[in-house]
Amino acid sequence: MSTELDILTEDTLETRLVTELNVFEIVTPGPQGIQGPVGTLDSVVLAEVPMGDVNSSNTDFTTAAAFLKLWVYLNGLRMNPGSDYNVTGADSFTFTYAPSTGDTLIVDYVETT
Repeated sequence: MSTELDILTEDTLETRLVTELNVFEIVTPGPQGIQGPVGTLDSVVLAEVPMGDVNSSNTDFTTAAAFLKLWVYLNGLRMNPGSDYNVTGADSFTFTYAPSTGDTLIVDYVETT
């Protein structure tokens, strides 16, 4: 078990780590780095039922919005891109075989912003 104690000294904040052996390690943070670029917040869509008939013959499906990354689930199992399905457009994908009537098809995706 260990406990961290923050100690404010004259010029710096030091963290002292107290371990079960009562050994003290003093960690002094280095200088602040440069500010990185501002990131963007992408929208994640979860458990969407894509458009397209699940009828044992249809292989083409469409999401409600364009995506950057797509995860496809058939009957709760994640499908593999390239072997189970292929992305065919900004908002569409095609199965290599048609899902059977009664199968449950859902997708998760990162929406294009």
